[in-house]
Order: sequence, then C-alpha cells, then structure tokens
Amino acid sequence: WHSDAVVWFVNSALFGLLLAARSTCVIWGVELFPREVRGRCYGISATIGMLLGSSAPVFCSEHSMLAGFYGAVACMMSACAMAFALVSNHHHNAGKPGWIQTAYLRNEPY
Repeated sequence: WHSDAVVWFVNSALFGLLLAARSTCVIWGVELFPREVRGRCYGISATIGMLLGSSAPVFCSEHSMLAGFYGAVACMMSACAMAFALVSNHHHNAGKPGWIQTAYLRNEPY
C-alpha cells in the first residue's frame, strides 16, 4: 500500500501545483481587459480556454507520454506568463509607456 500512497501524494501535489499555476494566469488574464468590460471579456476567454483544455484527453490518449508533455507545457506557459508579468510590472513602475501593471503586483491596492 506504500506505493499507492506515494502515487496518491505525488498526484495530489502535482495537481495542486497545476491549479496554482493556472490561478496565476487567471489573475494576470483578468488584468488584461479594461475595467468596463472585464467580466464579459474574461468570461469569454476563460470559456474558450476551458473548451481547449477539455479536449486535452483526446490529444493525450494517443500516447502515454503526451499527458506528461501536456502538463509540462502548461506549467511552462504559466511560468512564462508570470515572468512576463514581473517584467511588465518593472517597466510600468519605471514609467515606460506601453507596459501593463497587473493586479497582484501593484505597489498599492486599487
């Protein structure tokens, strides 16, 4: 039963990391839209993302390694989004035009 417990723990930890990585993209994605249309725009983009994400089992069922590759790519995309948010926030605070400031990296609350 030890191997089952280890598999369960590793699976739960990896799933938690994936959810945490996804929430980073969600927070960053909400900030991309103007305040007036934020709910509608993010709702549409989240729905499209969920539709694409729900098709992942179809793509990953062909080969056993594709599921791991899919998860790794999703994590790398989240890491890239966080890195871009940090760079964007740095440039925005430096006063450079054209850079956005994300909600979760603000110096003061809005």
